[in-house]
Amino acid sequence: MSLLEERLYRDQKEIRNKVADQAQAVEEAVNNAIHSLQTGNRKLAYSTILRDFPINRTMREIDRMCHRFIAVHLPSGTYLRLISSIIRVNIELERMGDYAVTIAREGIRISSPPSGILGRELDRMTVDTITMVRQSIKAFNKQNSELARSTKHLSDNIQYNLDAVYTEIMDNNQLQDVKDS
Repeated sequence: MSLLEERLYRDQKEIRNKVADQAQAVEEAVNNAIHSLQTGNRKLAYSTILRDFPINRTMREIDRMCHRFIAVHLPSGTYLRLISSIIRVNIELERMGDYAVTIAREGIRISSPPSGILGRELDRMTVDTITMVRQSIKAFNKQNSELARSTKHLSDNIQYNLDAVYTEIMDNNQLQDVKDS
């Protein structure tokens, strides 16, 4: 392997490792945000909010690494598609970190943790979401298109279940409004 090929491989590996670390930080943020919402743990919610700053910083660092990779290696074909994919994954991971912050803020704002059907569905959707994040990163790191497709299917199921839960909650609220009248 030539010196240039070694550097290309090393730089690519460094970027992939940074993305894996970012994914782990985002997964932890989502877990903590949901746990703080479910338990009313305000300290964990505030901690989750504050830990978003390193996620944002790492997102910018990965972005710089990708642009530097392009400038140094002038990639084409597979490497260019990989870097393009990493840039998109990076944006989505940062967005998920922002969602974790939103969940944590709502957990601080509400008076009591969700219960009943909402609490049960939140538990189930949390497990599905974390599974989806783990599978997505694994599919990306191993370049496994079949695992990526199955993860997409899981995402579609989560969306369908979310729509069903929302409809049920709205129906129950309307029923309660009628009873209160």
